[in-house]
Amino acid sequence: MKIGRTYSSRHREAAPFSADRASISGWATISNLRKSANRLNEGIRSVLHQRQPLPVHSPPKWELTTRLVISPQGEAGPAGDAGLAGLPGDAGPTGPRGEQGFPGDAGVDFSNLFLDDEKNTKDHVVFIDAGSSTGSGVLIGSGEILTAEHVIRGESQVLVTVPGRGLVNATVVGWDATRDLAVLNFSADGSEYIATMSTGPEWTGEKWTTSGEIGSPVVAIGYIKTISSTVPMTSFGHVSTWWSVMPGEISTLGFHSVVTFGMSGGGLFDIDGKLVGIVIQKSTLIESDNRAVRYNEIEEALPELRAGAQNP
Repeated sequence: MKIGRTYSSRHREAAPFSADRASISGWATISNLRKSANRLNEGIRSVLHQRQPLPVHSPPKWELTTRLVISPQGEAGPAGDAGLAGLPGDAGPTGPRGEQGFPGDAGVDFSNLFLDDEKNTKDHVVFIDAGSSTGSGVLIGSGEILTAEHVIRGESQVLVTVPGRGLVNATVVGWDATRDLAVLNFSADGSEYIATMSTGPEWTGEKWTTSGEIGSPVVAIGYIKTISSTVPMTSFGHVSTWWSVMPGEISTLGFHSVVTFGMSGGGLFDIDGKLVGIVIQKSTLIESDNRAVRYNEIEEALPELRAGAQNP
């Protein structure tokens, strides 16, 4: 017969254990845990040995490929506006000196106009004594003289010295104060050396002449009473400008040649000895602007003057 308390199954949780029994039960539990742990470790090692390494995914490599496609050329577009002009560039360095050129033509030579004693250009020009004034004139026809109006102003008869003939009486036929031109008549004997009127540049068959052109050579011929009434003076120069070239206005030449009082009414001749103008004025401002009525103005005025015009 055991002495002690008996416990039903309902009171197992409170049933006391003996020391030996409790010790055995604890070791059994620990042993089981170790075995379980060992099996787990072996399983893990087995899995680790059998596992394949995971693939390493590197970023994709992209390759740039250029493909050239040539299309047909399109139509040209409209032209754009012109751009602004750029600033001038710097001057370049001075180039080497060029080779020496050929010799040029000789300078202007008027001597041919005065070599012939019978056909000397000076003989185209006459001396006029109008009483209160003196001047010059040019033989433009048989018994016909062209001069400046201010030389014979207020006179109807004047004395004229004709080269190779001497003193003759001349009658004032017509005059034009605006143009400063006048025509005189006298009794001719055929010995007079008549001037040829220029019509401007002419074609010679090889080149154009420069008669009356700006820059062309000229010679002014007229008498200076205090020097001589039988030998005219000559002065060489060139045409410097044209004045009043508009229609309806008086056409004159500016020329660079020394002139003085007494040469008014004298002739201005080109390199060929043709009459390009009648000297009417000495410039008091500049030597290159002495004036002569131009040949085209003379041609226009002559019909009226020969008809007896008196234009104040």
